[in-house]
Amino acid sequence: MESSPKSWSRYVDKMASAGGKPQAKFSRFRARFILAKDLESISIKGMSVGTSDAYFAALRVTLAFTALEALEIAIGCKNQIKVVDKDLASQIRKRHMKIISAIEVSVSQNGTNDMKKSLDLFKESRSDDLLPFVYGFRNLMAHGQFTPNHFGLSKAPLRIKLINDLTDSTLDALDDRFSAFVRKL
Repeated sequence: MESSPKSWSRYVDKMASAGGKPQAKFSRFRARFILAKDLESISIKGMSVGTSDAYFAALRVTLAFTALEALEIAIGCKNQIKVVDKDLASQIRKRHMKIISAIEVSVSQNGTNDMKKSLDLFKESRSDDLLPFVYGFRNLMAHGQFTPNHFGLSKAPLRIKLINDLTDSTLDALDDRFSAFVRKL
């Protein structure tokens, strides 16, 4: 069974009671959300399981970011969704400086000033918003700069788990934000 956003059926019911159907922009968000949430694995010929798992984790976080973009467009809240997970933020700060450094390069090259400020606040422990990491991984993966070896992921299942946890936190934030939107309809 697919993992739609938890308020999806409520949204569909509200649209039907108003004489309509789900808008395409919300269906697009739902499709991307489901893909990021329900994708279970990838297999890449000629690559080790660790390398395939690392690409899988990076692909999931990339897909989660596309779901975030789709939701922001659908509800008209550009650059307002945050991905806050205090425990995961603390874990990243304590154990994953290599990942922070790589994301910092990605954000400095491609990110907005707001994204750069958000990453600085994160590094200074003044924010637990993980959005710069989601954005940074998306850029690295989408623009071809990501390699599992560069991030030390191929042989590091705990780092791969961290990226999958980042995806799960992102999807949880999107689910909560969509639910809040549906409550207001």
